[in-house]
Amino acid sequence: MAGRCPRLEQSVAKEKLELVEVSPRDGLQNEPDIVSTGNKLALIDRIVGAGFRRLEAASFVNPKKVPQMADGDVVFEGIRARVDYRNGDVTYIALALNLRGVERALAAGAKEINYVFCASDGF
Repeated sequence: MAGRCPRLEQSVAKEKLELVEVSPRDGLQNEPDIVSTGNKLALIDRIVGAGFRRLEAASFVNPKKVPQMADGDVVFEGIRARVDYRNGDVTYIALALNLRGVERALAAGAKEINYVFCASDGF
């Protein structure tokens, strides 16, 4: 059958597959124009309405380098008001690149943080 991958289907049948929606973070941080906090929260609402239960909501990075993510704390303020955040039905993930970002994400209410680091022969 076209478009099917039997090896993947067998693997998924044996293991847990978890989808994480990243467009509120990864997609929007690459936009040339800054998306308003209200529109970010509306996008998050639609994603949750579509059935996603795990999503990367914001980056806590240098706002001078990534101005599209400068409002991560305000985005998480809106998320904290959601019933699905308070009762744990949805996991809202933050992304951080350094300790300061982790501290900001925790202060904003992130319960899970994706921490990105690079390893090279130079370290």
